[in-house]
Amino acid sequence: MTDKIIDDPHLVPIEGTFLWWLDQDFDVLDDILGPIKARKYFITDVGSVPRIAWNIIPPIGPATLGYVVHDWLYATQTFPRAEADACLLRLMAQFGVGYVSRYTVYWALRAFGGKAWDDDAKKGPQFYKPVLI
Repeated sequence: MTDKIIDDPHLVPIEGTFLWWLDQDFDVLDDILGPIKARKYFITDVGSVPRIAWNIIPPIGPATLGYVVHDWLYATQTFPRAEADACLLRLMAQFGVGYVSRYTVYWALRAFGGKAWDDDAKKGPQFYKPVLI
């Protein structure tokens, strides 16, 4: 597996939420999909893992980079949903997420990710420009 992170995401939490925004572009080179660039100000919830499962599959951890890319692929829909889910699976393997955890995430996405995909299709990519006080 030769997926490469070209640079690390710089994630900034959005106060009072479980959301984060990128404070610079984030590049990944995927073996199958090629170069992927998540744009500055993109909002992500990182891992959409139910709270009850956080001890087993944390929403932030080794899979964080893959979650950001996956959220970008869902938001932009530049590739089919199955390709976005497979990209996350590859990235989780690359970053050392265990077999059971990564396949649990993958199959949960395949089973239940359709609503998120459809919702993202309706609203398009979400960007957030922070207001500094």
